Amino acid sequence: MKTAEAAYLGRIARLGCIVCRQIQEARGWPYDPPDASLQMTVIHHFRHGEGRCRAENWLAIPLCVACHTGPDGIHGSKLRMTSLKLFENDLLALTIELYHATYRVI
Repeated sequence: MKTAEAAYLGRIARLGCIVCRQIQEARGWPYDPPDASLQMTVIHHFRHGEGRCRAENWLAIPLCVACHTGPDGIHGSKLRMTSLKLFENDLLALTIELYHATYRVI
């Protein structure tokens, strides 16, 4: 992994879980990402090609453990995502949008 990719993934992880953020915002509550030192946010790589190929590091989605590998997470029933009517590509778009807004990237 290149240094730029590692730095990007670190910044993505500091955004916190993109699904939990959407759940909180749908309820009208503010979302505060967890302290980065706690390492509570994991990186999910967007799947393409019918889910067989892992995408590049630039196409990463930050998720908490529950939203990633929990029973209702992205590798489970996907109930947390579907309750918001979100798909993996929606989460990626939200991540990229938030990344640009947070880090002022044009």
